Amino acid sequence: MYIKSEEDYNKWRKYEDLKRVIPDYEKTLEEWENRENVPFNQRPFFKPTFDMDYVNELKKELETFDMSFIPPTRLVNVE
Repeated sequence: MYIKSEEDYNKWRKYEDLKRVIPDYEKTLEEWENRENVPFNQRPFFKPTFDMDYVNELKKELETFDMSFIPPTRLVNVE
């Protein structure tokens, strides 16, 4: 992979992390809220350490994310 700069990589990585973590957090919160409707052995053990307000903040951050980075690109082996 070709990375133009460390700053671009860090921005890209943060953007990708946000895209990945938001759905996971939403799913976790939904499972927690729905814990009474599932069998006991499938219930979550612990309450999440985050709440919907935090997830909404992450969504807002993703919507307003500075997209002025160049994502890593695959180098093609030319022979």
